[in-house]
Amino acid sequence: MVGGMHIDQTWKIVLSDLRDRGRIQQREFITYLERTRLLALDKDAGKAVVGAPDTFAVENLTKKYREKIAGSLRAVVGRTVEVEFSVLNSALPVPSAKPVST
Repeated sequence: MVGGMHIDQTWKIVLSDLRDRGRIQQREFITYLERTRLLALDKDAGKAVVGAPDTFAVENLTKKYREKIAGSLRAVVGRTVEVEFSVLNSALPVPSAKPVST
């Protein structure tokens, strides 16, 4: 959780900020950000990992949008965050899922 917010809620707010304030054009948002997920956020260490569907998206996010994403994350969490990107692996469990009790 981030300051009482679930990681998925945090990412939804960041995406809304990027899209609704025109920081990223709609077409580019759909192409590069719509299928992303915030995989990890360590507010104290100032690091975030964003998952993207493929290496093409990771490369473009890194080159074109890292600073804009970091700026939106900073606005949401209240401190500077270094953003890294990773290819999503559908074989891995969803990071925000709660463990199933047996």
